[in-house]
Amino acid sequence: MKLAAIAIASLTIALAGCGGGGGGSSSTSSTPKTTTAVSAANYKQLLQQIVLQIQTLTAVPPAPNSTPAEQADYAKKIQSAVSQARDQIAALKPSGKLAVANRALVEAFGTYADLLGQLATAAKNQDKAAVANIDTQIRAETAKMKAALTAAQNGG
Repeated sequence: MKLAAIAIASLTIALAGCGGGGGGSSSTSSTPKTTTAVSAANYKQLLQQIVLQIQTLTAVPPAPNSTPAEQADYAKKIQSAVSQARDQIAALKPSGKLAVANRALVEAFGTYADLLGQLATAAKNQDKAAVANIDTQIRAETAKMKAALTAAQNGG
């Protein structure tokens, strides 16, 4: 089963629109851990850093012939990163239109994390029907995430 690879591909496509590969510092964790008001420019930079971290993690999916346990472990690893990204984004408090975009991102990242957890369980149990259902949900969530990322990058 190529379950995790398919679902993670949707996430990667969504994140690609964010521009995480832009120039500047590649420091790994200057993202605030507590609630922090941020300027629009700083918000975009922090968001790019968060997205880049996930893009880096998803760049090497499991091999097509990987075991269900390896697929489940990969999905759990990505779930953890997406969940941490959600928490980091939730801690950012941009103003104005960016606040709306930020709330949408927090929701989208939270939903992705939940779906990846379900995917890990389905992979471990080799439940192809559940994997297909979760993949459909992830593809639908991808559209929401792309819209939220675009809104955030365009200033709300």
